[in-house]
Amino acid sequence: MTKRKMTASKWFLLVVLAGFHHVARGSADVNVFLEPAGGNRVAGRIEVLPNGTAQFVETNGKSTTRLESGMIVRFEGKGLDSATGLPPYRLELGLGQRLCGRLGNLGEREIELLDTTGGAAMKVARAGTHALIQRPGETLIFQDGFESIDPKRWKVTGQVGVTGVEKVAGEHSLKLSASGGSLTHQLKDPFASGRLEVAFSDRGAKLEGAQWFVDLTFRGQTGPETIRAILGWAEESLAVESPTGPALAVQRLGRKPDWHRLSVWFLHLRSRHH
Repeated sequence: MTKRKMTASKWFLLVVLAGFHHVARGSADVNVFLEPAGGNRVAGRIEVLPNGTAQFVETNGKSTTRLESGMIVRFEGKGLDSATGLPPYRLELGLGQRLCGRLGNLGEREIELLDTTGGAAMKVARAGTHALIQRPGETLIFQDGFESIDPKRWKVTGQVGVTGVEKVAGEHSLKLSASGGSLTHQLKDPFASGRLEVAFSDRGAKLEGAQWFVDLTFRGQTGPETIRAILGWAEESLAVESPTGPALAVQRLGRKPDWHRLSVWFLHLRSRHH
């Protein structure tokens, strides 16, 4: 792959291109319940002890229960949102326990995972973890959260800036003017297979004559070949096309106002979008 090009009209973008005990805890959006046989479920949290066993601590802290095989613990929350992609990291806790998500921070005392099940960030004491594993076969090549626009990483055309009004992570996101603008990044070294993920905010507005798309340009046998993901504005549905041919048949997918994530997987001579 030689470069990735993003062109749009007034849209927002986030590119993402991976005696001691610990407590697993989430945000208020995720609730943990122990469901004992023949009894009412109890709210609380899970703690992993130094000997590798786990216990359930009730919310009031007055009672603890050692977790054993056959017990049911439920995690309830809002679930993964529409801008969440596949988690590239897995945190091994021992005894078959694991957490999956995106790596937020690797500190001396804690490891923070983002976009975990339930959509919340989770911090785990580093001393209580066995391993942090990146998904096999993937290496993070390029990532940008657009806290600022680095001219050394991007070729800028038109009116391009950052905004703090709409964001899915961090303090800012990319904003391209309705009058036209684009960012282009060319990889230092091309590779034959990989994955691109772009989180974007769609307000659902329809603007005639304006097009909002993401281009991936590959090296072909006869020259550059482009695959384009059309995200909206003049269109009421998402689409995938190849400007230089051949025509691509895809299932119609209507636009919905919200944050979404575009994922493009590509192998030698083939690609997949969702």
